[in-house]
Amino acid sequence: PAGQVSTEQDKFSRAMLLLSGFALSSILVLTGVITQATYASLPNIQSAVQQTLKNSLDQTFSELAVSGTRYVYGATMGSVHEQKTQNPDEIVLRVFSDSTPGYLRGNAFDFYNVGLWHVASGHSEEGEEGSEIAIKTIPPNGLGQTALKSTRNAKLKRFDLGEYADVRCETIEVRNLPHKGATVFTPLTTRWIESRSSGVSISLHGLVVQGVDTTAPYVAGVSEQPMESELSPRIARLLTYVPQDIEDATGQLSETLIEDARGAREKANKIVQFFSKNFRYSLQVPNVPQGVDPIADFLNQRYPAHCEYFAASTALLLRRQGIPTRYVTGYIVDELDETKKFWVARNRDAHAWVEAYDADLKIWFPVESTPGEHYSTVAVASTNGASGNNTWTQEQDKKGFVGRVWDSMKDFLIAIRANNPLLAIFRFLQAPVFLALSIVVWRRFHGSGSRSDDPVDLQSYRMLRKMDRTVRRFALVRSSNETMHQFANRIEAQYGNQEKLDNEWAKKIAQWYREFAQSRYQGKRPIEFRQSR
Repeated sequence: PAGQVSTEQDKFSRAMLLLSGFALSSILVLTGVITQATYASLPNIQSAVQQTLKNSLDQTFSELAVSGTRYVYGATMGSVHEQKTQNPDEIVLRVFSDSTPGYLRGNAFDFYNVGLWHVASGHSEEGEEGSEIAIKTIPPNGLGQTALKSTRNAKLKRFDLGEYADVRCETIEVRNLPHKGATVFTPLTTRWIESRSSGVSISLHGLVVQGVDTTAPYVAGVSEQPMESELSPRIARLLTYVPQDIEDATGQLSETLIEDARGAREKANKIVQFFSKNFRYSLQVPNVPQGVDPIADFLNQRYPAHCEYFAASTALLLRRQGIPTRYVTGYIVDELDETKKFWVARNRDAHAWVEAYDADLKIWFPVESTPGEHYSTVAVASTNGASGNNTWTQEQDKKGFVGRVWDSMKDFLIAIRANNPLLAIFRFLQAPVFLALSIVVWRRFHGSGSRSDDPVDLQSYRMLRKMDRTVRRFALVRSSNETMHQFANRIEAQYGNQEKLDNEWAKKIAQWYREFAQSRYQGKRPIEFRQSR
């Protein structure tokens, strides 16, 4: 109906205006900061701007209930819940692994305040060049050595995230959906990564935050134990910070729960047992009274809740005991595809959990306190999988000079480097270009209904948009350069056997697109697709 289309247009228009506003804000931030910063500090500036925009988008999209267009982030309490419940069956990751991939982390947060998690990593204080919390850029250590399972056309490079000599590693190969964003998902115990890039940047928490071309697969080398790491006093203070209102809500409870426990792991187990015995899991959470912190209210009222509440509460209860923690979001990957060739994560697999620091062993360990969930990760076999084979090395040696130069140019454009003035200018231009593109898209969409006076054209356009939205729920996206007949053929050839899209249904969809193209060619109004199956 025309009213429904108008509502969709209004929602899209508001979203595009908000995106334009965020882009304009980033221009102002970059303009003010770059005049005072050196080129060496640009990765930290860009990281700060990106995290600010991520937080703003996380809040905005949660309010608009826009889902299926991005990966889970989780700064705002309730945003992981939105990701799980909106279009829950949509596949977001495909992972090739010999064993269950388990928990793949994508984001880690440093401190909590009034229902919002924040990232401080990448922000250097004045006079602290090379700060321990700054984003670090890592150059490649040769060519990728892992034989890919999903494609033969990606030429990867290896990046060492830390020492891994003589450490047994298993590999997992991850395929993102590029239109959802560039978040890189890896296990906690990742020692190295192979990706299409000329340089990657990692955060304090070992997450790859920049530089990976997610249109290609990337491979993680996973060991049995995390790497050892020292926490400076500054980082320890950051990761044990608890707001005053949370201190009041957790003080007595924390002391009661952990009075006899020794060490970080034993204390964490006490908290896990407390939630398992006294709480229930639920996706329905009561409305929090205005002016009350959601975590304080949850711990005081003890009502059923979802993973965000258990993870946040666990992190803050451990911090009350002086144990550094970080709030982590990502996906639980434990569903084997029906072809048994790879594992999949869906929107419903979005999750939040905790990583705590063991000061005795100097390593981070996972804490899963959501009732009914159990932490799992890649099983490391007895053979050393770190070396892999020289598939890409052999192919690269066969390339001529022109081929190697072309690959270098592509890597140059893909990666975001910190030590080149030209790239600093390119970084500065990203925001205004994004703003201009946002305005163009908004104008085209906003004016699409008035470009034709023919009611048949208008009705056909709305009909096609509605159908495109319908099939997008099954990960079917029609390319801009793809004809209706080509898209119909692709649906029948590649998607006819999906769990939620049987052969008969796929044929009906494909036939509708063919009939639509034929009707428009003849100047007729297409027949609307029947939703019943």
